[in-house]
Amino acid sequence: MSYLKIQTVSDKKRFSLAIMLRMTEGVRRRLLSGQAIFLFLVCLLSVSPVLAEPAAQTEILSLTVQKNSTLDDLIVASGYGIDDENLETFLSEFMNLNPDIAYLSSLAQGTVVKIPVVHLKKINRDQPVIVGNNLPDGNPVAAESGAPPDLPTGNATAAEQAEKLEMGRFSNMDTAKAFLLKLIESGYTGGIEQQKNSNGQEEYKVYVLLSSAPGAEAGSESLTWSLLGQKGKSIHAAVTLTGIFTDNAFNTKENRKSDFSLLLTPEVWLNLPRTDKAADYENLSPRSTGGHVLDSLPGERLFGYQVSLYYRTDLPLIASKTSPYGSTATHKVAAGLALIGNRFSLNVSDQFEKAYQEREAGQVIRTDTRERYDANRFSAGVAYDTRNRFIFSLDYVNFITGYRSEIGEGLDRHDYGFTPTLRYRLTSKINLLAEYTYSVVSYDSNSSLDSKEQYFLGGLEWRLTEKSFGRVKAGYEVKDFIHGERYSGYSFELQLEQRLTPKTQFALAAYRKTNEMRVAGTAFTITTGARLSLSHMLTSKITTAFLLSYQNDRHKGTSLLSLSETAVNDDIYQAGVEVQYAFRRWLRARAEYFFTIKESSDPAFDYRSNTLLLGLTGAF
Repeated sequence: MSYLKIQTVSDKKRFSLAIMLRMTEGVRRRLLSGQAIFLFLVCLLSVSPVLAEPAAQTEILSLTVQKNSTLDDLIVASGYGIDDENLETFLSEFMNLNPDIAYLSSLAQGTVVKIPVVHLKKINRDQPVIVGNNLPDGNPVAAESGAPPDLPTGNATAAEQAEKLEMGRFSNMDTAKAFLLKLIESGYTGGIEQQKNSNGQEEYKVYVLLSSAPGAEAGSESLTWSLLGQKGKSIHAAVTLTGIFTDNAFNTKENRKSDFSLLLTPEVWLNLPRTDKAADYENLSPRSTGGHVLDSLPGERLFGYQVSLYYRTDLPLIASKTSPYGSTATHKVAAGLALIGNRFSLNVSDQFEKAYQEREAGQVIRTDTRERYDANRFSAGVAYDTRNRFIFSLDYVNFITGYRSEIGEGLDRHDYGFTPTLRYRLTSKINLLAEYTYSVVSYDSNSSLDSKEQYFLGGLEWRLTEKSFGRVKAGYEVKDFIHGERYSGYSFELQLEQRLTPKTQFALAAYRKTNEMRVAGTAFTITTGARLSLSHMLTSKITTAFLLSYQNDRHKGTSLLSLSETAVNDDIYQAGVEVQYAFRRWLRARAEYFFTIKESSDPAFDYRSNTLLLGLTGAF
């Protein structure tokens, strides 16, 4: 199966201008293709006049940080503010002027900062302002030349009226800083206080400032956005209109049919406590035991608890019988709860999908037949930190799949499994892990395919910095069928995300595992795959991404008596390029192109396809 799964809302590619300048998280696609490279060159040429325009004369304000601060603090203390319309232009110019500054939320004392004030605006001096991190009592900057910039009138009053709310205490400064950065990313102002606990040991208290100052009077200027984001909202929404063209709707070698579909995709999500970013609910994979191809990387938690709700639907406005995206709306509903304590943590989530699987070459029965399915995945996990290097965790997954077409007849199934894991903390940033997974796969009407799977894996996981984190694990897998036949072999998984520069992000995933049968007459599939994405911010408004992927499917066993035989061997290559353009923070356009080749030992499964997507997203 190809990994091209259309995301009509870029829920995995949120364009973030927060603390560490996370850029687009690229969709994982694949391959080196002459056609894909050619299209990318055309895209670059089309925007080259924009890139080649001479830079406008910019008024530069050079400041020296006198006390650890954030960029927000420097701007406010200088008597300036920034609005929604100029934010991205300012950030692009700022990064060009200050290439050595990677963290907007942590500017060290003595740092020389160049601020392009031409993109800022003067704020009302009577507007109450709190000058942020650790700085309620003084001016964080002094100009290199001329008189020091004045603080806005009312700053002291606002600071006095601000209430300090403690968010956590930590034994080392690095952990405290990392937590504070997450709070600032969510839009809060805060700081760190060093103190001694009851045992006489140093500890670091993280707090946020809650202002009780009266609001600005009617008619006064206000800043619509801060550099680190608007204060978090509980409820968010977005709407995307996507046009999709493909020259091979059935993924066939012969009788290729082109198709155009137009989809309207509204989505809404709720987060408690308030954060702007939607919880990441990966699309379900019906072929994979447990519903996911890869284990999820641990998400970042800002508070001791987190609740999330998410809903999305794809509504086909234009869809023919040949449409690869169906003529009936698809739906995704998800909910999650996370509780994090000093030693114990709990994660619970449930996700339901009504969707379509991509058509497989040689499997089309009628032109209007689609492999529609309903799937639900419930997961729960608990972890215990001994505070003595060892961390124990236990995860449970329950996955149900029901097909709604002739193609999927007999493939309805129910999976459940347990995964106990032991982690050993080498350092505060690196863990060794040993993992065992036991899963049961039960088909509703085809008991000959029932099986039990076991994985014995060991590996390493790390978060060296906020720019580098990942996991690698490898080991042995056993799949026992109910009638006594067995497959055994090696298995591995690698996930890596790395921000190379504030404008460039790299992601890599690779794996080998078993999947459930896809080709009629076979027992199961051994899948080996790799996905690579590289995204880069060309300007404050233009972001590009390169997407490469490879997948090998070895469909095993013409019967349960010949599991060692490979009935069909498929290689799938895919390459893609994406260009995003931001008209405003809330309005974005994107163009994506994918070229896919499938080469199979059975010529009936060969195909090539070209897919073009054009989308417009408005967020609220």
